Amino acid sequence: MQQLLLLSADEAQTMLLSTALINSERFSVISASTCEQGYQLLLTDAGRFNGVVVNYTKSLNETAHFFSRVARLANPIPIVLLCERGNENLIISSMKNGVKDCIIKDELTDENLVRTVSQVIEAHKFEMMNAQFQKQLEERANRDFLTGTLNRHRFTELYEYELSSARRYKRPLSVAMIDLDDFKHINDAYGHKVGDEALIALSALLKEQLRAADLIGRFGGDEFIVAMPETDFSQAQSTFKRIRQALAEFNQSGQLPCELAISIGISSSDSGYESLVERADEAMYQSKMTHKTQQKTTTPPQT
Repeated sequence: MQQLLLLSADEAQTMLLSTALINSERFSVISASTCEQGYQLLLTDAGRFNGVVVNYTKSLNETAHFFSRVARLANPIPIVLLCERGNENLIISSMKNGVKDCIIKDELTDENLVRTVSQVIEAHKFEMMNAQFQKQLEERANRDFLTGTLNRHRFTELYEYELSSARRYKRPLSVAMIDLDDFKHINDAYGHKVGDEALIALSALLKEQLRAADLIGRFGGDEFIVAMPETDFSQAQSTFKRIRQALAEFNQSGQLPCELAISIGISSSDSGYESLVERADEAMYQSKMTHKTQQKTTTPPQT
């Protein structure tokens, strides 16, 4: 059985409408006599209601404000408006504010009321399912299929917005390039499945250690890029020091047959907003070359 909120300031009409809806055996009804009372019921537990029926009378003030507030709820709820003939302006403005259907009172019957409310609720369910499906499609189009991080195209779009905002308001912004060292060796020695697991593990670690406001993208096969709004160079360094520590702890857990190592390059608006990505990429390359040089000097010669 579906639950409705009936908003009506006329006690007699409230009784008649409630009876018609309940007798259909499709609905249960909770009534409110003012817009504020009705909105508070929705605000407290919007998920309990499948729809709203508003019986408009002149004594029911602030309906336009009520409609706009309901439309902004996290879980939108379909509304059916009942009003007298001659209220065309009210009907038009209400439809713009989220009302899904309207019944003129001199055409109102119990059957018409039940049918209209049922149809509006079913149509709303379909709209929500379609919106969720579209959201999922957009999410898939914007995400790397393996790691769930932003793909390069979507990262670039969001990064350009953050860069423009930081430059306009002279706020700090840092960019980091992260490369998974010896990724080809991991694939060759342990197989591509382990290689995929390594990328997934690194992306999960980045998501866990970085803030919700930070952008994380997969930039290439084994490269990730991070944009950190409101973050200067020293703060970014501290963040990635913590990420290296978290990676060391991950390696100690033995979840993969190989240890993971990363090269990191950081650039910041401390040195200007131009070419942040390119500067981070160059810094990452230098880090990788330093790491390889250290490996050569610490590896004993073959005999």
